[in-house]
Amino acid sequence: MVHWNRWRQKSAQRSQLLPEHVKKMAAGATKRDEAKASYSKGLFPKAIGLYSELIDEAALEDESLHIYYSNRAACYQNLERYAEALGDAESCVATKPSFMKGHTRLASILSALGRHRDAAHTLERALQMDQANATIRSSLDAARRKAGMPSYSSGDAPSAFSFPGFDRVKEGMSRVLAQLMATIANTSTTEKIGYGIGLL
Repeated sequence: MVHWNRWRQKSAQRSQLLPEHVKKMAAGATKRDEAKASYSKGLFPKAIGLYSELIDEAALEDESLHIYYSNRAACYQNLERYAEALGDAESCVATKPSFMKGHTRLASILSALGRHRDAAHTLERALQMDQANATIRSSLDAARRKAGMPSYSSGDAPSAFSFPGFDRVKEGMSRVLAQLMATIANTSTTEKIGYGIGLL
Protein backbone atom coordinates (compact mmCIF):
# COMPACT_ATOMS: atom_id res chain seq x y z
CA MET A 1 0.00 0.00 0.00
CA VAL A 2 2.87 2.37 0.80
CA HIS A 3 4.40 1.71 -2.63
CA TRP A 4 1.10 2.45 -4.31
CA ASN A 5 0.76 5.82 -2.55
CA ARG A 6 4.33 6.75 -3.48
CA TRP A 7 3.71 5.78 -7.08
CA ARG A 8 0.54 7.95 -7.17
CA GLN A 9 2.43 10.92 -5.69
CA LYS A 10 5.26 10.56 -8.20
CA SER A 11 2.78 10.17 -11.02
CA ALA A 12 1.01 13.38 -9.97
CA GLN A 13 4.37 15.18 -9.81
CA ARG A 14 5.31 13.93 -13.28
CA SER A 15 2.02 15.11 -14.76
CA GLN A 16 2.76 18.61 -13.46
CA LEU A 17 6.06 18.51 -15.34
CA LEU A 18 4.44 17.69 -18.70
CA PRO A 19 5.08 20.26 -21.41
CA GLU A 20 2.22 22.65 -22.10
CA HIS A 21 1.63 21.32 -25.63
CA VAL A 22 1.12 17.78 -24.25
CA LYS A 23 -1.48 19.08 -21.81
CA LYS A 24 -3.23 20.95 -24.64
CA MET A 25 -3.27 17.79 -26.77
CA ALA A 26 -4.89 15.82 -23.96
CA ALA A 27 -7.49 18.55 -23.39
CA GLY A 28 -8.14 18.71 -27.14
CA ALA A 29 -8.69 14.95 -27.32
CA THR A 30 -11.23 15.17 -24.52
CA LYS A 31 -13.02 18.07 -26.22
CA ARG A 32 -12.95 16.23 -29.57
CA ASP A 33 -14.51 13.15 -27.96
CA GLU A 34 -17.17 15.29 -26.31
CA ALA A 35 -17.94 17.01 -29.64
CA LYS A 36 -18.30 13.63 -31.39
CA ALA A 37 -20.59 12.37 -28.65
CA SER A 38 -22.73 15.54 -28.85
CA TYR A 39 -23.04 15.13 -32.62
CA SER A 40 -24.01 11.46 -32.26
CA LYS A 41 -26.73 12.40 -29.76
CA GLY A 42 -28.08 15.11 -32.08
CA LEU A 43 -26.93 17.92 -29.79
CA PHE A 44 -25.75 19.98 -32.75
CA PRO A 45 -25.52 23.43 -31.08
CA LYS A 46 -23.33 21.97 -28.32
CA ALA A 47 -21.18 20.15 -30.91
CA ILE A 48 -20.84 23.38 -32.92
CA GLY A 49 -19.56 25.17 -29.81
CA LEU A 50 -17.02 22.45 -29.10
CA TYR A 51 -15.82 22.25 -32.70
CA SER A 52 -15.56 26.06 -32.76
CA GLU A 53 -13.29 25.92 -29.71
CA LEU A 54 -11.18 23.20 -31.32
CA ILE A 55 -10.88 25.26 -34.52
CA ASP A 56 -9.94 28.40 -32.58
CA GLU A 57 -7.30 26.49 -30.60
CA ALA A 58 -5.88 24.60 -33.58
CA ALA A 59 -2.84 25.72 -35.50
CA LEU A 60 -2.90 25.64 -39.29
CA GLU A 61 -0.56 22.63 -39.17
CA ASP A 62 -2.98 20.71 -36.94
CA GLU A 63 -3.59 17.29 -38.50
CA SER A 64 -7.28 17.39 -37.49
CA LEU A 65 -8.22 20.93 -38.51
CA HIS A 66 -9.95 19.81 -41.71
CA ILE A 67 -11.97 17.25 -39.71
CA TYR A 68 -13.13 19.93 -37.26
CA TYR A 69 -14.35 22.06 -40.17
CA SER A 70 -16.03 19.06 -41.81
CA ASN A 71 -17.79 17.97 -38.63
CA ARG A 72 -18.94 21.48 -37.78
CA ALA A 73 -20.25 21.81 -41.34
CA ALA A 74 -22.25 18.62 -40.78
CA CYS A 75 -23.72 20.11 -37.58
CA TYR A 76 -24.73 23.29 -39.40
CA GLN A 77 -26.17 21.23 -42.25
CA ASN A 78 -28.30 19.21 -39.83
CA LEU A 79 -29.64 22.49 -38.44
CA GLU A 80 -30.26 23.69 -42.03
CA ARG A 81 -27.88 26.60 -41.51
CA TYR A 82 -26.47 26.18 -44.99
CA ALA A 83 -24.48 29.44 -45.24
CA GLU A 84 -22.36 28.49 -42.23
CA ALA A 85 -22.17 24.87 -43.42
CA LEU A 86 -20.92 26.02 -46.82
CA GLY A 87 -18.22 28.20 -45.26
CA ASP A 88 -16.95 25.35 -43.12
CA ALA A 89 -17.06 22.83 -45.96
CA GLU A 90 -15.06 25.20 -48.16
CA SER A 91 -12.55 25.72 -45.33
CA CYS A 92 -12.27 21.95 -44.93
CA VAL A 93 -11.46 21.45 -48.62
CA ALA A 94 -9.03 24.39 -48.62
CA THR A 95 -7.27 23.06 -45.53
CA LYS A 96 -6.86 19.53 -46.89
CA PRO A 97 -7.76 19.16 -50.61
CA SER A 98 -7.02 15.41 -50.54
CA PHE A 99 -9.75 14.75 -47.93
CA MET A 100 -12.43 13.17 -50.11
CA LYS A 101 -15.14 13.35 -47.45
CA GLY A 102 -14.71 17.13 -47.42
CA HIS A 103 -15.55 17.24 -51.14
CA THR A 104 -18.61 15.03 -50.73
CA ARG A 105 -19.81 17.10 -47.77
CA LEU A 106 -19.31 20.31 -49.77
CA ALA A 107 -21.25 18.81 -52.69
CA SER A 108 -24.10 17.81 -50.39
CA ILE A 109 -24.36 21.34 -49.03
CA LEU A 110 -24.16 22.89 -52.51
CA SER A 111 -26.94 20.57 -53.64
CA ALA A 112 -29.08 21.56 -50.63
CA LEU A 113 -28.59 25.19 -51.71
CA GLY A 114 -29.78 24.30 -55.23
CA ARG A 115 -26.30 24.79 -56.71
CA HIS A 116 -26.33 21.46 -58.55
CA ARG A 117 -23.75 22.40 -61.20
CA ASP A 118 -21.25 23.39 -58.49
CA ALA A 119 -22.10 20.19 -56.61
CA ALA A 120 -21.42 18.16 -59.76
CA HIS A 121 -18.01 19.81 -60.27
CA THR A 122 -17.13 19.15 -56.63
CA LEU A 123 -18.14 15.50 -56.97
CA GLU A 124 -16.02 15.22 -60.12
CA ARG A 125 -13.00 16.19 -58.01
CA ALA A 126 -13.98 13.58 -55.41
CA LEU A 127 -14.38 10.95 -58.12
CA GLN A 128 -10.88 11.70 -59.39
CA MET A 129 -9.62 10.68 -55.93
CA ASP A 130 -11.54 7.38 -55.94
CA GLN A 131 -12.73 6.46 -59.42
CA ALA A 132 -14.15 3.12 -58.30
CA ASN A 133 -16.47 4.68 -55.69
CA ALA A 134 -20.00 3.80 -56.83
CA THR A 135 -21.64 6.07 -54.25
CA ILE A 136 -19.80 9.15 -55.50
CA ARG A 137 -20.52 8.18 -59.11
CA SER A 138 -24.23 7.83 -58.30
CA SER A 139 -24.28 11.18 -56.46
CA LEU A 140 -22.46 12.76 -59.38
CA ASP A 141 -25.03 11.43 -61.84
CA ALA A 142 -27.87 12.77 -59.69
CA ALA A 143 -26.22 16.21 -59.38
CA ARG A 144 -25.54 16.35 -63.12
CA ARG A 145 -29.13 15.36 -63.87
CA LYS A 146 -30.48 18.10 -61.56
CA ALA A 147 -28.14 20.60 -63.22
CA GLY A 148 -29.28 19.57 -66.71
CA MET A 149 -25.87 18.12 -67.53
CA PRO A 150 -25.24 14.75 -69.23
CA SER A 151 -24.82 11.75 -66.96
CA TYR A 152 -21.45 10.07 -66.45
CA SER A 153 -22.95 6.60 -66.37
CA SER A 154 -24.68 7.08 -69.74
CA GLY A 155 -21.35 7.76 -71.40
CA ASP A 156 -22.61 11.13 -72.68
CA ALA A 157 -20.43 13.12 -70.31
CA PRO A 158 -17.38 14.75 -71.80
CA SER A 159 -14.03 13.31 -70.89
CA ALA A 160 -11.27 15.39 -69.37
CA PHE A 161 -9.89 15.83 -72.92
CA SER A 162 -13.10 16.84 -74.60
CA PHE A 163 -13.97 20.49 -74.94
CA PRO A 164 -14.99 22.79 -77.78
CA GLY A 165 -12.09 23.07 -80.20
CA PHE A 166 -10.21 20.08 -78.79
CA ASP A 167 -10.04 18.34 -82.19
CA ARG A 168 -8.40 21.42 -83.73
CA VAL A 169 -5.85 21.53 -80.90
CA LYS A 170 -5.16 17.82 -81.30
CA GLU A 171 -4.65 18.17 -85.09
CA GLY A 172 -2.35 21.17 -84.60
CA MET A 173 -0.27 19.33 -82.02
CA SER A 174 -0.01 16.31 -84.32
CA ARG A 175 1.30 18.54 -87.15
CA VAL A 176 3.85 20.22 -84.86
CA LEU A 177 5.01 16.86 -83.53
CA ALA A 178 5.34 15.45 -87.07
CA GLN A 179 7.41 18.49 -88.13
CA LEU A 180 9.62 18.15 -85.05
CA MET A 181 10.22 14.46 -85.69
CA ALA A 182 11.06 15.14 -89.36
CA THR A 183 13.52 17.86 -88.33
CA ILE A 184 15.17 15.54 -85.82
CA ALA A 185 15.41 12.76 -88.43
CA ASN A 186 17.18 15.11 -90.84
CA THR A 187 19.62 16.46 -88.23
CA SER A 188 23.17 15.12 -88.06
CA THR A 189 24.23 13.01 -85.08
CA THR A 190 26.69 15.73 -84.00
CA GLU A 191 23.90 18.34 -83.90
CA LYS A 192 21.59 15.91 -82.06
CA ILE A 193 24.25 15.37 -79.41
CA GLY A 194 24.70 19.15 -79.12
CA TYR A 195 20.97 19.52 -78.46
CA GLY A 196 21.01 16.63 -76.00
CA ILE A 197 18.96 14.31 -78.22
CA GLY A 198 21.76 12.15 -79.58
CA LEU A 199 20.01 8.90 -78.70
CA LEU A 200 17.00 9.56 -80.94
